[in-house]
Amino acid sequence: MSLSRRLFISSAAVTPTVFLPASAALAPKHWDTECAVLVIGGGAAGMSAAVSAAEAGAGKVILLEKNVTLFQNSTTYSNGLFSAANTKAQVRQGVKDPGAEVFAQEIMKSGHGFNDKHLVEIFAHNSGETINWLEDKGIHFKLVPNPAFGVLRMHHNGTESGAIYIEVLSKEAKRLGVDIMLNTKALELVTNDNASAVIGVVASSKEKTINIKVTKGVIICSGGFMGSASMIDKYLLPFRGAVSCASPASTGDGLLMAQKIGADTFLLDQGAVYCYGVPVDLSKRRGLIFRGNVFGIYGSIAVGDNGRRFVADELGSAGAGKIAAQHGFKHTYILATEAQLQDFMAHDKSQVIGWSQDKFKEELKNPNGFAKKANTILELASKLSLDPKTLEETINRYNGFVKKNHDDDFNRKCIKGDFQKGPFYGFICQPVAMANLGGLHAGKTMEIVDVYNKPIKHLYAAGEAIGGVHGDSYAGGDSIGASITIGRYLGKLVAKNKSI
Repeated sequence: MSLSRRLFISSAAVTPTVFLPASAALAPKHWDTECAVLVIGGGAAGMSAAVSAAEAGAGKVILLEKNVTLFQNSTTYSNGLFSAANTKAQVRQGVKDPGAEVFAQEIMKSGHGFNDKHLVEIFAHNSGETINWLEDKGIHFKLVPNPAFGVLRMHHNGTESGAIYIEVLSKEAKRLGVDIMLNTKALELVTNDNASAVIGVVASSKEKTINIKVTKGVIICSGGFMGSASMIDKYLLPFRGAVSCASPASTGDGLLMAQKIGADTFLLDQGAVYCYGVPVDLSKRRGLIFRGNVFGIYGSIAVGDNGRRFVADELGSAGAGKIAAQHGFKHTYILATEAQLQDFMAHDKSQVIGWSQDKFKEELKNPNGFAKKANTILELASKLSLDPKTLEETINRYNGFVKKNHDDDFNRKCIKGDFQKGPFYGFICQPVAMANLGGLHAGKTMEIVDVYNKPIKHLYAAGEAIGGVHGDSYAGGDSIGASITIGRYLGKLVAKNKSI
Protein backbone atom coordinates (compact mmCIF):
# COMPACT_ATOMS: atom_id res chain seq x y z
CA MET A 1 0.00 0.00 0.00
CA SER A 2 1.44 3.35 -0.98
CA LEU A 3 1.40 6.50 1.06
CA SER A 4 -1.19 8.23 -1.11
CA ARG A 5 -3.62 5.35 -0.80
CA ARG A 6 -3.25 5.19 2.97
CA LEU A 7 -4.08 8.88 3.20
CA PHE A 8 -7.22 8.47 1.10
CA ILE A 9 -8.37 5.42 3.06
CA SER A 10 -7.79 7.26 6.31
CA SER A 11 -9.96 10.09 5.05
CA ALA A 12 -12.63 7.66 3.87
CA ALA A 13 -12.81 6.10 7.34
CA VAL A 14 -13.89 9.47 8.72
CA THR A 15 -16.23 10.38 5.87
CA PRO A 16 -17.50 7.22 4.11
CA THR A 17 -18.22 8.67 0.69
CA VAL A 18 -17.49 7.41 -2.80
CA PHE A 19 -14.34 8.95 -4.27
CA LEU A 20 -15.01 10.55 -7.64
CA PRO A 21 -12.28 12.75 -9.08
CA ALA A 22 -13.71 16.22 -9.56
CA SER A 23 -11.59 16.79 -12.66
CA ALA A 24 -12.41 13.56 -14.49
CA ALA A 25 -13.41 14.34 -18.08
CA LEU A 26 -16.68 12.66 -19.07
CA ALA A 27 -17.62 11.57 -22.56
CA PRO A 28 -18.05 14.47 -25.01
CA LYS A 29 -21.11 14.85 -27.18
CA HIS A 30 -18.98 14.27 -30.24
CA TRP A 31 -15.97 12.03 -30.90
CA ASP A 32 -13.65 13.27 -33.64
CA THR A 33 -12.05 9.89 -34.24
CA GLU A 34 -11.91 6.39 -32.78
CA CYS A 35 -9.25 3.73 -32.28
CA ALA A 36 -8.78 0.42 -30.51
CA VAL A 37 -5.51 1.30 -28.75
CA LEU A 38 -4.17 4.75 -28.01
CA VAL A 39 -0.56 5.25 -26.88
CA ILE A 40 0.54 8.51 -25.28
CA GLY A 41 4.21 9.22 -25.94
CA GLY A 42 6.59 8.25 -28.73
CA GLY A 43 9.68 7.15 -26.78
CA ALA A 44 10.97 3.59 -26.55
CA ALA A 45 8.06 2.36 -24.40
CA GLY A 46 5.42 4.03 -26.56
CA MET A 47 6.83 2.91 -29.88
CA SER A 48 7.21 -0.70 -28.72
CA ALA A 49 3.65 -0.67 -27.32
CA ALA A 50 2.21 0.71 -30.55
CA VAL A 51 4.12 -1.69 -32.79
CA SER A 52 3.32 -4.77 -30.73
CA ALA A 53 -0.38 -3.83 -30.52
CA ALA A 54 -0.50 -3.49 -34.29
CA GLU A 55 1.39 -6.75 -34.78
CA ALA A 56 -1.09 -8.49 -32.47
CA GLY A 57 -4.03 -7.37 -34.61
CA ALA A 58 -5.47 -4.84 -32.18
CA GLY A 59 -7.21 -2.84 -34.87
CA LYS A 60 -6.56 0.86 -35.33
CA VAL A 61 -3.67 2.14 -33.21
CA ILE A 62 -3.00 5.84 -32.62
CA LEU A 63 0.17 7.22 -31.04
CA LEU A 64 0.20 10.80 -29.72
CA GLU A 65 3.50 12.68 -29.45
CA LYS A 66 3.45 16.23 -28.12
CA ASN A 67 6.72 17.20 -29.78
CA VAL A 68 7.24 17.94 -33.46
CA THR A 69 9.60 14.97 -33.70
CA LEU A 70 9.88 11.54 -32.10
CA PHE A 71 13.43 12.31 -30.96
CA GLN A 72 12.86 14.75 -28.09
CA ASN A 73 12.55 12.16 -25.34
CA SER A 74 14.72 10.53 -22.69
CA THR A 75 15.21 7.47 -24.90
CA THR A 76 17.16 9.61 -27.35
CA TYR A 77 19.06 11.26 -24.48
CA SER A 78 20.11 7.85 -23.08
CA ASN A 79 23.01 5.68 -24.20
CA GLY A 80 20.57 2.95 -25.20
CA LEU A 81 21.94 0.06 -23.11
CA PHE A 82 19.47 -2.79 -22.65
CA SER A 83 19.89 -5.54 -20.02
CA ALA A 84 18.20 -8.87 -20.69
CA ALA A 85 18.31 -12.63 -20.13
CA ASN A 86 18.47 -15.52 -22.62
CA THR A 87 19.29 -13.63 -25.81
CA LYS A 88 20.73 -14.42 -29.21
CA ALA A 89 23.61 -12.05 -28.49
CA GLN A 90 24.57 -14.06 -25.41
CA VAL A 91 24.56 -17.26 -27.44
CA ARG A 92 26.78 -15.64 -30.10
CA GLN A 93 29.30 -14.57 -27.47
CA GLY A 94 29.26 -17.88 -25.65
CA VAL A 95 27.57 -16.59 -22.50
CA LYS A 96 25.71 -19.22 -20.49
CA ASP A 97 22.88 -17.29 -18.89
CA PRO A 98 21.51 -18.96 -15.73
CA GLY A 99 18.09 -17.67 -16.73
CA ALA A 100 15.42 -15.05 -16.29
CA GLU A 101 14.76 -15.94 -12.66
CA VAL A 102 18.37 -15.09 -11.74
CA PHE A 103 18.03 -11.85 -13.71
CA ALA A 104 14.89 -11.05 -11.70
CA GLN A 105 16.81 -11.63 -8.49
CA GLU A 106 19.54 -9.26 -9.67
CA ILE A 107 16.93 -6.59 -10.45
CA MET A 108 15.39 -7.03 -6.99
CA LYS A 109 18.84 -6.78 -5.40
CA SER A 110 19.61 -3.55 -7.28
CA GLY A 111 16.30 -2.11 -6.05
CA HIS A 112 16.88 -3.31 -2.47
CA GLY A 113 13.63 -5.26 -2.50
CA PHE A 114 11.42 -2.19 -2.93
CA ASN A 115 10.51 -3.37 -6.43
CA ASP A 116 7.07 -4.46 -7.57
CA LYS A 117 7.86 -8.17 -7.99
CA HIS A 118 5.13 -8.68 -10.58
CA LEU A 119 6.62 -6.04 -12.86
CA VAL A 120 10.12 -7.42 -12.30
CA GLU A 121 8.97 -10.89 -13.36
CA ILE A 122 7.33 -9.50 -16.52
CA PHE A 123 10.49 -7.59 -17.42
CA ALA A 124 12.95 -10.39 -16.66
CA HIS A 125 11.01 -13.18 -18.35
CA ASN A 126 10.17 -11.18 -21.50
CA SER A 127 13.43 -9.28 -21.91
CA GLY A 128 15.26 -11.87 -24.01
CA GLU A 129 12.36 -12.30 -26.38
CA THR A 130 12.18 -8.51 -26.73
CA ILE A 131 15.90 -8.13 -27.52
CA ASN A 132 15.55 -10.87 -30.13
CA TRP A 133 12.46 -9.08 -31.53
CA LEU A 134 14.56 -5.93 -31.96
CA GLU A 135 17.37 -7.88 -33.60
CA ASP A 136 14.88 -9.35 -36.05
CA LYS A 137 14.05 -5.73 -36.97
CA GLY A 138 17.68 -4.93 -37.73
CA ILE A 139 19.34 -3.83 -34.48
CA HIS A 140 22.53 -5.77 -33.76
CA PHE A 141 23.62 -6.11 -30.14
CA LYS A 142 26.91 -6.92 -28.48
CA LEU A 143 27.48 -7.49 -24.77
CA VAL A 144 29.30 -5.07 -22.45
CA PRO A 145 30.22 -5.63 -18.77
CA ASN A 146 28.22 -4.52 -15.76
CA PRO A 147 29.26 -5.77 -12.29
CA ALA A 148 25.62 -5.72 -11.16
CA PHE A 149 25.07 -8.95 -13.09
CA GLY A 150 26.61 -12.38 -12.61
CA VAL A 151 27.01 -12.86 -16.38
CA LEU A 152 27.26 -10.56 -19.37
CA ARG A 153 23.70 -9.38 -19.97
CA MET A 154 23.95 -5.65 -20.72
CA HIS A 155 23.45 -5.18 -24.48
CA HIS A 156 25.00 -2.37 -26.52
CA ASN A 157 23.04 -1.46 -29.67
CA GLY A 158 26.05 -0.39 -31.75
CA THR A 159 25.50 3.33 -31.20
CA GLU A 160 25.86 5.60 -28.18
CA SER A 161 22.16 6.51 -28.10
CA GLY A 162 18.70 5.05 -27.66
CA ALA A 163 17.58 6.90 -30.79
CA ILE A 164 18.08 3.76 -32.88
CA TYR A 165 15.08 2.17 -31.15
CA ILE A 166 12.90 5.09 -32.23
CA GLU A 167 14.27 4.97 -35.78
CA VAL A 168 13.63 1.26 -36.22
CA LEU A 169 10.29 1.04 -34.41
CA SER A 170 8.80 4.18 -35.98
CA LYS A 171 9.47 2.76 -39.46
CA GLU A 172 7.83 -0.49 -38.39
CA ALA A 173 4.87 1.39 -36.91
CA LYS A 174 4.28 3.27 -40.14
CA ARG A 175 4.54 0.03 -42.13
CA LEU A 176 1.88 -1.51 -39.88
CA GLY A 177 -0.44 1.47 -40.26
CA VAL A 178 -0.06 3.03 -36.82
CA ASP A 179 -1.33 6.62 -36.94
CA ILE A 180 1.52 8.66 -35.43
CA MET A 181 0.21 12.12 -34.59
CA LEU A 182 3.11 14.52 -33.98
CA ASN A 183 2.75 17.91 -32.33
CA THR A 184 -0.33 16.52 -30.60
CA LYS A 185 -0.52 16.73 -26.83
CA ALA A 186 -2.79 14.57 -24.69
CA LEU A 187 -4.65 16.84 -22.27
CA GLU A 188 -7.15 14.70 -20.37
CA LEU A 189 -8.24 11.13 -19.90
CA VAL A 190 -11.95 10.66 -20.58
CA THR A 191 -13.76 8.29 -18.21
CA ASN A 192 -17.16 6.69 -17.91
CA ASP A 193 -19.71 8.17 -15.52
CA ASN A 194 -18.22 6.74 -12.31
CA ALA A 195 -14.57 7.15 -13.36
CA SER A 196 -13.99 3.39 -13.20
CA ALA A 197 -12.81 3.08 -16.80
CA VAL A 198 -11.01 5.18 -19.39
CA ILE A 199 -12.93 5.45 -22.66
CA GLY A 200 -11.00 8.13 -24.49
CA VAL A 201 -8.56 11.02 -24.54
CA VAL A 202 -8.85 14.74 -25.15
CA ALA A 203 -5.86 16.04 -27.11
CA SER A 204 -4.71 19.28 -28.67
CA SER A 205 -3.14 19.71 -32.10
CA LYS A 206 -2.42 23.07 -33.73
CA GLU A 207 -4.65 24.75 -31.12
CA LYS A 208 -7.51 22.46 -32.08
CA THR A 209 -9.12 20.13 -29.54
CA ILE A 210 -9.53 16.50 -30.61
CA ASN A 211 -11.77 13.99 -28.82
CA ILE A 212 -10.52 10.44 -29.40
CA LYS A 213 -12.67 7.47 -28.45
CA VAL A 214 -10.71 4.37 -27.38
CA THR A 215 -12.30 0.91 -27.33
CA LYS A 216 -9.55 -1.38 -25.97
CA GLY A 217 -7.17 0.70 -23.90
CA VAL A 218 -4.93 3.71 -23.32
CA ILE A 219 -1.24 3.11 -22.63
CA ILE A 220 0.54 6.05 -20.98
CA CYS A 221 4.17 6.13 -22.14
CA SER A 222 4.77 9.85 -21.79
CA GLY A 223 7.90 9.53 -19.65
CA GLY A 224 8.64 10.84 -16.19
CA PHE A 225 9.15 14.29 -14.72
CA MET A 226 12.95 14.53 -14.62
CA GLY A 227 12.91 17.31 -17.19
CA SER A 228 11.03 19.53 -14.75
CA ALA A 229 13.20 21.26 -12.15
CA SER A 230 10.16 22.13 -10.04
CA MET A 231 8.96 18.50 -9.93
CA ILE A 232 12.45 17.24 -9.05
CA ASP A 233 12.50 19.67 -6.13
CA LYS A 234 8.97 18.72 -5.10
CA TYR A 235 9.30 14.93 -5.09
CA LEU A 236 13.02 14.13 -4.79
CA LEU A 237 13.81 16.05 -1.64
CA PRO A 238 17.38 14.74 -1.11
CA PHE A 239 18.26 16.00 -4.61
CA ARG A 240 16.74 19.45 -4.61
CA GLY A 241 18.75 21.62 -6.97
CA ALA A 242 20.08 18.70 -9.03
CA VAL A 243 20.79 19.32 -12.70
CA SER A 244 18.97 17.15 -15.25
CA CYS A 245 20.05 15.19 -18.30
CA ALA A 246 16.54 13.97 -19.08
CA SER A 247 14.63 15.35 -22.01
CA PRO A 248 13.21 18.82 -21.24
CA ALA A 249 9.93 17.36 -22.55
CA SER A 250 9.78 14.94 -19.58
CA THR A 251 7.38 17.02 -17.50
CA GLY A 252 5.16 14.36 -15.94
CA ASP A 253 2.20 14.87 -18.27
CA GLY A 254 0.84 11.32 -18.12
CA LEU A 255 1.33 11.09 -14.38
CA LEU A 256 -0.61 14.29 -13.79
CA MET A 257 -3.42 13.27 -16.16
CA ALA A 258 -3.87 9.94 -14.43
CA GLN A 259 -3.75 11.47 -10.95
CA LYS A 260 -6.61 13.75 -11.97
CA ILE A 261 -8.86 10.72 -12.41
CA GLY A 262 -7.79 9.18 -9.09
CA ALA A 263 -4.83 7.02 -10.13
CA ASP A 264 -2.48 5.88 -7.40
CA THR A 265 1.31 6.23 -7.50
CA PHE A 266 4.12 4.02 -6.26
CA LEU A 267 7.61 5.13 -5.11
CA LEU A 268 7.09 8.60 -6.51
CA ASP A 269 9.88 9.92 -4.31
CA GLN A 270 12.45 7.64 -5.95
CA GLY A 271 14.51 8.60 -8.96
CA ALA A 272 17.67 7.61 -10.76
CA VAL A 273 19.76 10.61 -9.80
CA TYR A 274 23.25 9.77 -10.94
CA CYS A 275 26.14 10.53 -8.66
CA TYR A 276 28.59 11.61 -11.33
CA GLY A 277 27.03 14.48 -13.25
CA VAL A 278 28.72 17.15 -15.34
CA PRO A 279 26.96 20.54 -15.27
CA VAL A 280 26.69 22.15 -18.70
CA ASP A 281 24.21 24.98 -18.03
CA LEU A 282 23.53 25.72 -14.38
CA SER A 283 21.10 28.55 -15.22
CA LYS A 284 18.83 25.99 -16.89
CA ARG A 285 19.85 23.19 -14.50
CA ARG A 286 21.09 21.02 -17.33
CA GLY A 287 23.88 18.46 -17.12
CA LEU A 288 25.29 15.23 -18.53
CA ILE A 289 26.29 11.87 -17.05
CA PHE A 290 29.96 11.10 -16.50
CA ARG A 291 30.24 7.30 -16.43
CA GLY A 292 32.23 7.29 -13.22
CA ASN A 293 31.00 3.92 -12.04
CA VAL A 294 32.08 2.31 -15.34
CA PHE A 295 35.44 4.04 -14.87
CA GLY A 296 35.61 2.08 -11.60
CA ILE A 297 35.85 -1.15 -13.59
CA TYR A 298 39.23 0.13 -14.79
CA GLY A 299 40.47 1.08 -11.31
CA SER A 300 39.33 4.64 -10.52
CA ILE A 301 38.06 5.49 -7.04
CA ALA A 302 35.31 7.84 -5.84
CA VAL A 303 35.48 10.20 -2.86
CA GLY A 304 33.06 12.67 -1.34
CA ASP A 305 33.38 16.27 -0.19
CA ASN A 306 35.25 15.00 2.87
CA GLY A 307 37.98 13.43 0.74
CA ARG A 308 37.08 9.88 1.78
CA ARG A 309 35.73 6.92 -0.15
CA PHE A 310 32.04 6.20 0.39
CA VAL A 311 31.10 3.34 -2.00
CA ALA A 312 32.41 0.31 -3.84
CA ASP A 313 33.72 2.31 -6.75
CA GLU A 314 32.06 0.34 -9.54
CA LEU A 315 28.64 0.58 -7.87
CA GLY A 316 25.94 1.86 -10.23
CA SER A 317 25.84 5.64 -10.41
CA ALA A 318 22.22 5.84 -9.24
CA GLY A 319 22.97 3.73 -6.17
CA ALA A 320 26.07 5.78 -5.48
CA GLY A 321 23.97 8.93 -5.79
CA LYS A 322 21.66 7.80 -3.01
CA ILE A 323 24.59 7.05 -0.72
CA ALA A 324 26.21 10.40 -1.51
CA ALA A 325 22.93 12.15 -0.66
CA GLN A 326 22.77 10.30 2.67
CA HIS A 327 26.22 11.71 3.46
CA GLY A 328 25.07 15.18 2.43
CA PHE A 329 27.69 15.51 -0.32
CA LYS A 330 27.12 18.35 -2.78
CA HIS A 331 29.90 17.04 -5.00
CA THR A 332 31.71 13.77 -5.56
CA TYR A 333 35.07 13.20 -7.19
CA ILE A 334 36.41 10.44 -9.41
CA LEU A 335 40.19 9.94 -9.04
CA ALA A 336 42.29 8.01 -11.54
CA THR A 337 45.81 7.43 -12.76
CA GLU A 338 46.97 7.97 -16.32
CA ALA A 339 46.98 4.20 -16.93
CA GLN A 340 43.42 3.79 -15.62
CA LEU A 341 42.15 6.67 -17.75
CA GLN A 342 43.78 5.31 -20.91
CA ASP A 343 42.41 1.83 -20.18
CA PHE A 344 38.89 3.24 -19.80
CA MET A 345 39.12 5.21 -23.03
CA ALA A 346 40.63 2.32 -24.98
CA HIS A 347 37.89 -0.12 -24.01
CA ASP A 348 34.87 2.18 -23.89
CA LYS A 349 34.01 4.85 -26.47
CA SER A 350 31.75 6.79 -24.12
CA GLN A 351 33.03 8.64 -21.03
CA VAL A 352 30.35 11.31 -20.87
CA ILE A 353 26.96 10.41 -22.32
CA GLY A 354 26.23 13.03 -24.95
CA TRP A 355 29.88 13.75 -25.75
CA SER A 356 32.08 12.07 -28.30
CA GLN A 357 35.42 10.79 -27.04
CA ASP A 358 37.10 13.62 -28.97
CA LYS A 359 34.99 16.10 -27.01
CA PHE A 360 36.01 14.37 -23.77
CA LYS A 361 39.68 14.62 -24.78
CA GLU A 362 39.23 18.35 -25.33
CA GLU A 363 37.70 18.67 -21.87
CA LEU A 364 40.76 16.99 -20.35
CA LYS A 365 42.80 19.94 -21.63
CA ASN A 366 40.37 22.60 -20.37
CA PRO A 367 41.78 24.17 -17.17
CA ASN A 368 38.31 25.47 -16.27
CA GLY A 369 36.48 22.21 -16.91
CA PHE A 370 35.38 19.43 -14.60
CA ALA A 371 38.62 17.45 -15.12
CA LYS A 372 41.79 18.36 -13.21
CA LYS A 373 45.29 16.97 -13.72
CA ALA A 374 48.17 17.01 -11.25
CA ASN A 375 51.53 15.34 -10.71
CA THR A 376 50.95 14.61 -7.01
CA ILE A 377 47.99 13.78 -4.80
CA LEU A 378 48.57 16.91 -2.73
CA GLU A 379 48.49 19.07 -5.85
CA LEU A 380 45.34 17.30 -7.03
CA ALA A 381 43.67 17.87 -3.66
CA SER A 382 44.35 21.59 -4.00
CA LYS A 383 42.84 21.72 -7.50
CA LEU A 384 39.75 19.84 -6.27
CA SER A 385 39.45 22.00 -3.12
CA LEU A 386 39.72 18.90 -0.93
CA ASP A 387 41.65 18.65 2.32
CA PRO A 388 45.16 17.50 1.24
CA LYS A 389 45.93 15.53 4.41
CA THR A 390 42.62 13.63 4.31
CA LEU A 391 42.92 12.80 0.63
CA GLU A 392 46.49 11.61 1.09
CA GLU A 393 45.34 9.34 3.94
CA THR A 394 42.55 7.97 1.72
CA ILE A 395 44.97 7.21 -1.11
CA ASN A 396 47.56 5.59 1.17
CA ARG A 397 44.90 3.36 2.71
CA TYR A 398 43.59 2.38 -0.71
CA ASN A 399 47.09 1.64 -2.00
CA GLY A 400 47.39 -0.86 0.85
CA PHE A 401 44.22 -2.59 -0.34
CA VAL A 402 45.64 -2.80 -3.88
CA LYS A 403 48.82 -4.39 -2.54
CA LYS A 404 46.91 -7.23 -0.86
CA ASN A 405 44.22 -7.31 -3.60
CA HIS A 406 41.31 -6.83 -1.19
CA ASP A 407 39.21 -3.77 -0.39
CA ASP A 408 38.62 -3.97 3.36
CA ASP A 409 36.30 -0.94 3.38
CA PHE A 410 33.83 -1.62 0.56
CA ASN A 411 34.82 -4.97 -0.94
CA ARG A 412 34.99 -3.61 -4.46
CA LYS A 413 35.34 -6.22 -7.18
CA CYS A 414 37.60 -4.38 -9.63
CA ILE A 415 40.97 -3.47 -8.11
CA LYS A 416 43.24 -2.34 -10.93
CA GLY A 417 46.34 -0.33 -10.09
CA ASP A 418 47.53 1.77 -7.19
CA PHE A 419 48.02 5.53 -6.91
CA GLN A 420 51.79 5.60 -6.41
CA LYS A 421 52.89 7.37 -9.58
CA GLY A 422 51.43 10.44 -11.28
CA PRO A 423 50.08 12.12 -13.20
CA PHE A 424 46.70 11.83 -11.50
CA TYR A 425 43.27 12.99 -12.64
CA GLY A 426 40.33 14.24 -10.65
CA PHE A 427 36.82 14.76 -12.03
CA ILE A 428 34.45 17.08 -10.17
CA CYS A 429 30.90 15.74 -10.28
CA GLN A 430 27.47 16.62 -8.91
CA PRO A 431 24.06 14.89 -8.92
CA VAL A 432 22.30 14.70 -12.29
CA ALA A 433 18.69 13.53 -12.59
CA MET A 434 18.05 11.03 -15.37
CA ALA A 435 15.02 8.81 -14.86
CA ASN A 436 12.01 8.25 -12.64
CA LEU A 437 11.89 5.06 -10.60
CA GLY A 438 8.41 5.74 -9.25
CA GLY A 439 5.24 6.48 -11.16
CA LEU A 440 1.74 5.16 -11.67
CA HIS A 441 0.81 2.03 -9.73
CA ALA A 442 -0.08 -1.04 -11.81
CA GLY A 443 -2.20 -3.86 -10.41
CA LYS A 444 -2.07 -7.57 -11.18
CA THR A 445 -3.99 -7.10 -14.43
CA MET A 446 -1.43 -4.40 -15.38
CA GLU A 447 -4.22 -1.82 -15.33
CA ILE A 448 -3.39 1.26 -13.26
CA VAL A 449 -5.14 1.19 -9.89
CA ASP A 450 -6.89 4.01 -8.08
CA VAL A 451 -6.18 5.13 -4.53
CA TYR A 452 -8.37 2.31 -3.21
CA ASN A 453 -6.37 -0.29 -5.15
CA LYS A 454 -9.18 -0.84 -7.65
CA PRO A 455 -8.17 -1.10 -11.31
CA ILE A 456 -9.07 1.78 -13.59
CA LYS A 457 -10.28 -0.27 -16.51
CA HIS A 458 -8.45 0.08 -19.83
CA LEU A 459 -5.70 2.34 -18.42
CA TYR A 460 -2.09 1.14 -18.57
CA ALA A 461 1.40 2.62 -18.37
CA ALA A 462 4.97 1.73 -19.32
CA GLY A 463 8.41 3.31 -19.25
CA GLU A 464 9.05 6.02 -16.68
CA ALA A 465 5.31 6.57 -16.31
CA ILE A 466 5.01 3.34 -14.30
CA GLY A 467 6.48 2.86 -10.84
CA GLY A 468 8.07 -0.11 -9.13
CA VAL A 469 10.09 -2.03 -11.72
CA HIS A 470 13.39 -0.83 -10.30
CA GLY A 471 12.69 -0.35 -6.60
CA ASP A 472 14.78 2.48 -5.18
CA SER A 473 17.72 2.05 -7.59
CA TYR A 474 18.62 0.19 -10.75
CA ALA A 475 21.47 -1.34 -12.68
CA GLY A 476 22.58 -0.02 -16.04
CA GLY A 477 20.48 -1.15 -18.98
CA ASP A 478 17.42 -1.93 -16.88
CA SER A 479 15.63 1.35 -17.60
CA ILE A 480 15.58 1.12 -21.41
CA GLY A 481 15.23 -2.63 -21.13
CA ALA A 482 12.13 -2.45 -18.93
CA SER A 483 10.61 0.38 -20.98
CA ILE A 484 10.74 -1.52 -24.26
CA THR A 485 9.94 -4.92 -22.76
CA ILE A 486 6.91 -3.81 -20.74
CA GLY A 487 5.74 -1.52 -23.57
CA ARG A 488 5.79 -4.49 -25.93
CA TYR A 489 4.09 -6.73 -23.34
CA LEU A 490 1.27 -4.21 -22.87
CA GLY A 491 0.77 -3.73 -26.59
CA LYS A 492 0.08 -7.45 -26.98
CA LEU A 493 -2.03 -7.55 -23.81
CA VAL A 494 -4.28 -4.61 -24.70
CA ALA A 495 -4.70 -5.90 -28.26
CA LYS A 496 -6.53 -8.91 -26.77
CA ASN A 497 -9.00 -6.79 -24.78
CA LYS A 498 -12.62 -6.86 -25.75
CA SER A 499 -13.83 -3.56 -27.15
CA ILE A 500 -15.77 -1.34 -24.78
